[in-house]
Amino acid sequence: GKVSLADRVGNGALSRLIELCQGNVIDMTGPDLR
Repeated sequence: GKVSLADRVGNGALSRLIELCQGNVIDMTGPDLR
């Protein structure tokens, strides 16, 4: 099947959001807040 532009944009935004969440989790569990 053909992937529409909206699907590509949505997938890109989702992966960026996941990366941001992972970065925030890493920051929250880092030594700074211990």
